[in-house]
Amino acid sequence: MQIGRYTVVRTLGEGGMATALLARSPAGDEVVLKVPHQGSSEAFDRVRDEARVGIRLSHPNVVETLDLFEHEGKPVLVVRYVEGCSLREGWRGGPMAPAAVVRVGAHIADALRAIHEATDEHGRPLAMLHRDVAPGNVLLTIDGGAQLIDLGIARSAENQAKRTAIGVIKGTLRYLAPEVLEGKDYSAAGDALRVNMRQMANSWSN
Repeated sequence: MQIGRYTVVRTLGEGGMATALLARSPAGDEVVLKVPHQGSSEAFDRVRDEARVGIRLSHPNVVETLDLFEHEGKPVLVVRYVEGCSLREGWRGGPMAPAAVVRVGAHIADALRAIHEATDEHGRPLAMLHRDVAPGNVLLTIDGGAQLIDLGIARSAENQAKRTAIGVIKGTLRYLAPEVLEGKDYSAAGDALRVNMRQMANSWSN
């Protein structure tokens, strides 16, 4: 099956608002297509905002945004495919070594710093926040590194029109900062690593 100029290989996963497809580019590179479900205007907006945020970032610990195009009336986001598994899946494989815990924490902290310090082409701060740092959004790569993925609910100064409505909480409930649950706004401090390092430490191998 073709979607734009990309050849679909298989389905990687399906969420409430979009489907992730493994595909090949015309050059033969493996990529991921994020295709929102038909008729979901919120999903369409999220995909466009994810591209808007992702295109501003170039960091080894943040998934690389490659393209955004329209297909059959829907926006399709293209990001680089990285072989590996999510941190959530990694936990299921058994205890993590202490060095691995430290490495993952350092890589995701670096990714968040890049997000928080991102600027536009004029050097003006974009006030970017990820807002959903959770185990399912941390990719463990086969070379032992970690990447932060899924910028679908990220926020920046460039997408103020898409800001979360008052009273609506975005993100994975278990990993939200306490102040967000109390009704306060998201912040860079609250966007710190919410992967629960204590839980990771408890799974260290002896």
